[in-house]
Amino acid sequence: MSESEIVRMYVHKIQAFVVANEELCEDFKAPFLEYKQLWTLDIVESLNAFLIDNAEPVSAVGEEDGDDAVMEKLDGPLAPKAEPPLHLFDAEIAQYLKQANAISQLPSVANRGWLRIDSKPVKQALATWVNKWQYRYTEYLQQSIETTLVELRDFMAAIFQGLSREVEPDDAEALLKAMTCIRDVRLRNDTVSGLFDPLRGKVALLRRYGVTLGEEYMDMLENAPYDWTNTTKATY
Repeated sequence: MSESEIVRMYVHKIQAFVVANEELCEDFKAPFLEYKQLWTLDIVESLNAFLIDNAEPVSAVGEEDGDDAVMEKLDGPLAPKAEPPLHLFDAEIAQYLKQANAISQLPSVANRGWLRIDSKPVKQALATWVNKWQYRYTEYLQQSIETTLVELRDFMAAIFQGLSREVEPDDAEALLKAMTCIRDVRLRNDTVSGLFDPLRGKVALLRRYGVTLGEEYMDMLENAPYDWTNTTKATY
């Protein structure tokens, strides 16, 4: 066998060995690529699509009485918000928690042929991404609770302030403000009364995933039903 033939033989063997090793590496990479949606999809856009596609229709105020005029007036603070049911949030968050556990089980180091693969940086990156996705959903729920409680607190404060002013018989402006406060409370009574259980459900769901609200918001939620009752009483 000539020298050139020997060289060609070894080159062929090396090439075959490299190809075989490449296939082994591709097989090793495959489980990691199962999570490529974590970095290829936009988190904010995906959350917005989830909120829109799964939103439950909002029951309009006055719907039973056919009062379309009232239905149109209920906007601004404490207006009903179309959101997905809580069990769908639970399913989404649980999915990312499951993915995080699966990612932690992926191999950190492996030998493939003549290569030693260190996949720890990839696992760390995947874990970071999956935490970002999970956080985006829990953050939405937390902000939803806090925003609603702040809106309710500010609304009740505005009502008490509006009704605290004594109305003189000839003070049409003060009378109009007082009547507006009474109307606003009555328009929102059913909506606000139906807020508390869903808010508690969101708090309980977040707690299951290790997210707790600040003490200020927990106190607001605990006192909200009583404060709302006092607010409605002030309009009579």
